[in-house]
Amino acid sequence: MSEKQKITQEELQAILDSHKSWVVGDEGKRADLQGADLQDADLQGAHLQGANLRGANLRGANLQDADLQYANLRGANLQDANLQDANLRGAHLRGANLQGANFDFSCWPLRCGSLQVEIDQKRFRQLLYHVMAIAPEGYESFFTAKQITEANKFHRIGEVAKLTPRRKGGVMKKMKVLYIAGPYRADTIYEISMNIQEARSVAACMSRLGAVVICPHTMTGFMDGAISSDPKLDAEHWVKGGCELVRRCDGVFLLENWQKSAGTREEIAAANEAGIPIFKRVFQVTEWLREDVECE
Repeated sequence: MSEKQKITQEELQAILDSHKSWVVGDEGKRADLQGADLQDADLQGAHLQGANLRGANLRGANLQDADLQYANLRGANLQDANLQDANLRGAHLRGANLQGANFDFSCWPLRCGSLQVEIDQKRFRQLLYHVMAIAPEGYESFFTAKQITEANKFHRIGEVAKLTPRRKGGVMKKMKVLYIAGPYRADTIYEISMNIQEARSVAACMSRLGAVVICPHTMTGFMDGAISSDPKLDAEHWVKGGCELVRRCDGVFLLENWQKSAGTREEIAAANEAGIPIFKRVFQVTEWLREDVECE
C-alpha cells in the first residue's frame, strides 16, 4: 500500500495472519501497511514484528500488547494510540507523531530511529522522570530545580515517589540558602547581644527546617571597628557585604523589628532587585522548602 486507504477489519486480519506466518518462517508475506488508514483499528496483541507501517494513520488505534519490534513506523501518525505494554524494541519511529499516545509499560527504543519523534507534554514528563530517576551518581548538577518540577508532573506520581533534590538517583542535591536579615546595631552591648541571640535562634530554626543559613549576626558579631575607626565607613562596609551575600542566596528571612534597621532595608532592596523571595513567617519558609524538596 502506497497511499492512505481504509481497509476493513477482515482485510487487516488476513494481512496480520499472513505476516505472523512470515515471522515464524512459514509461508506468508510481510505486512506492507505503508500509508494505510488504520485509524481506530483494533490491533491489540497484534504480531507486527518488522512490519512496514511507514506513514500509516494509526491515530486512536488500539496497539496494547502489540509486538512492534523492528517495525517501520517512520512518519506514522500514532496520535492518541494505545501503546500500553507494546514492544517497540528496535522500531523505527523517526518523524512519527506520538502526541497523546499512551505508551505506559511499553518498550521504548533507544536508537537513532526514535529521534525526531513528536511527543506531547505528558510523555515528555514521563521520559524526563525516568531519565532523572536512573541517572548515576555525579549527575546531580545536570538537573535544575525547574526540570525536577517538570518531571514531578509525571502522571504516575503517587504510584512512584516524587523526585527530590536530596534523593539518591541523579536528582539535584542542592539545598536552598536562606539569608537572615534584621537589626544588629543598638545603643548597648546588651541590646546587640540580644539581637544576635534572636538571629541565632531563628537561624537554628531555619536550619532544622532544611535550609542552609547565612546569619551575618553570628558570622560578624562584635566585629564593629574591624574595618575602619570611622563608624560610618565601618557600617557601610558591613551593609555592602550583607547586600552582596543576599544576592548569592535563594531567599531572605526577616527578623522582627526589621523596619528599625537601615541596613536591612538596603538588603531588602537588593533582594527585590535580584528577584529573591523574602519571608516574614516561618510557615512561608516551610512551604518554600517543601516545594523545593517535593516538586522542584
